[in-house]
Amino acid sequence: MVDRIIKLRVWIAGIVLVCSCGNANVSSSTDNERKELYMQIAFEDFFDNDVLDLYIDNKLVIQHDTLKSGFSDGVTNTVLNILKNKDLYTIDVHKQSIKYVPKNDKVLVSVVLNGNKNDYQIDQHEGKYVGFSKKKDGSLEFRQNKQRPMYD
Repeated sequence: MVDRIIKLRVWIAGIVLVCSCGNANVSSSTDNERKELYMQIAFEDFFDNDVLDLYIDNKLVIQHDTLKSGFSDGVTNTVLNILKNKDLYTIDVHKQSIKYVPKNDKVLVSVVLNGNKNDYQIDQHEGKYVGFSKKKDGSLEFRQNKQRPMYD
């Protein structure tokens, strides 16, 4: 029964992510050029008032964010979209856009969760959809997919 509930929460989380992030190719209001999704980083399941600091290529992007997975869908409201428009990159998170200059095809993501730091070298060519979930022992589970995740 618990496995079914967890699978249902993960499936619903996938639907929410698809719906909320389906506009990865959006037009800018200042020009009609299209932005392309370069990478998406989502904090998904089993977070309960956990504190997050997040660095991308050693640049602080999120500070003291509280992660709480939704009861019905199991996903937090912390989803980062790194968008590309020609040679310009932006990180969109929590209704703000941060200019970003990638150093190469590998993105260094440093996750500081409750004071514990973990570094991840993410090769964009291995998949642009990245998800983090919290394990029972407090560590992070990392997933990377080439296709938008559909949870079952």
